[in-house]
Amino acid sequence: MIMRNEKFEVADPGFYDTLISDQKKKAGKDPKNAAQWVELGRLEYERAEMTKLFVQNHLLIRWLPILCYIILFSVSYIYFKNYIHILPLAVILPASIFIIAVTIKMTMIRYPRTGHRYFQKALVLDHSNADATMYLGLIALKKYQKKKAYDLLERACEQGGNKKLERELKTVYEKEFFEFFNKKSDKEKELYRTIEPLQNEIKTLKTEIEDLKNKTTSVIKKARTEKVKTGQTIRQVKFDMENQIEKIQNDYEKQIADLEQAMEAEEAEKEFEKKRLVHLNLEILEAKALEKKQSFEQAAKKVEDIMGHALWLSLSKQTRSYLATAEYAFSILDTTSEETDFSLVGMELCKALETEINRKLVYPFAKKIAGCSGEFLKINKIGETKGLPVYFTMLAKVVDKQNYPETTSLTLGQYLFVLKKTLEGEYALDEYGNYLESILDASKIIIGRKFLQKLKIVTNDYRNSIVHMTHMNSQQCRNLRELVFLKKDSLLMECCKTN
Repeated sequence: MIMRNEKFEVADPGFYDTLISDQKKKAGKDPKNAAQWVELGRLEYERAEMTKLFVQNHLLIRWLPILCYIILFSVSYIYFKNYIHILPLAVILPASIFIIAVTIKMTMIRYPRTGHRYFQKALVLDHSNADATMYLGLIALKKYQKKKAYDLLERACEQGGNKKLERELKTVYEKEFFEFFNKKSDKEKELYRTIEPLQNEIKTLKTEIEDLKNKTTSVIKKARTEKVKTGQTIRQVKFDMENQIEKIQNDYEKQIADLEQAMEAEEAEKEFEKKRLVHLNLEILEAKALEKKQSFEQAAKKVEDIMGHALWLSLSKQTRSYLATAEYAFSILDTTSEETDFSLVGMELCKALETEINRKLVYPFAKKIAGCSGEFLKINKIGETKGLPVYFTMLAKVVDKQNYPETTSLTLGQYLFVLKKTLEGEYALDEYGNYLESILDASKIIIGRKFLQKLKIVTNDYRNSIVHMTHMNSQQCRNLRELVFLKKDSLLMECCKTN
């Protein structure tokens, strides 16, 4: 490998022009020969290196291109400002072209090509050409592309293995390291000059901090002592306050409990008296109806005619008595007066409906699952109190004869809840839902949404109001009669039709 960066073949950069021209002809004749293109690139590279040395030694050559540009600009400015009307453009134009040509030529002489394109062309023809790779590395290094230069030079060493190239690369590395360490040393000196006053200030601050620590320690000890005393005082005061608050709270809760108990007892007594009065009035009404046997029998006959003989006979004796009493009372009360209270009639109708719902829809279910009620009760169980199971609905209590033998029937309100939850798909009442479906299969009677809606009106709008001694007028009584037995799709009619 030929190294000619410092030893030149000619004495003047201009002499390279002939060598370069001859080499171009050789490369043109054998364009696929990488060595010819490397040689052409080497000549351009050395011309550029020699030009650089000449420029460093000759100040005029260094600044001549710039002077040419200044002259060209000055001549153009003076002409267009002062002589554009005196001298024609045809006179000044050749002079300008000449100056521009000279400027371009001087620029090319000042900054000749480095052979980069020829080295690239050589590498295209021969990827392992060490000379081309080396020169490209040197060109990159002169352009301050250090990483690229090092990569190319190291690759050239691997491709050529030339000892002289290795020494060149070593020299480059040493130069870079020396420069790096010199810069580092200068930075360290500058850093030391910056750090020294800071270190002195740090020493002063450390002394001040030590004094503050001693003072702080003393203050902390005093604060801790005071904190302990204050904490003890606070805990004692808190303990005393909690005892007082607890005592006041206990007294208050006891008074509230006593008051609530007294109010509940009074309310229970009032409710009991109301119910006793209602039952007493019913008994009086039923007794009067029995005394007037003929009128009572007429009332019973009227209900029988409305319901039909077969359905009338399917009712229990007690239910027929309730309906006859209700109809008799309705017939003797003044329907034209707003002051007349029909609550007694409503109560008898509700008792009749409640009796038949239990006979037709509750007792048969309890009897049907009597031998296999364990799973039904297990699903309905939601807890336990005083050794007895707590169930989701009262229907489970009717089924559970062992724990609740006294619970044998449901009120209208209790059955309304059971039916509502069954139709909503409550899992605990799936078995009762199956029972209602069996009624549909056997009797074609649907105990469903319509039945639930009517029962809801009877229970919420009439039965609950009657129990709480709310006045019932004649129109409300007529509505209740229609819901219970007057119409073909009334609640009692539907119950009677189930098997």
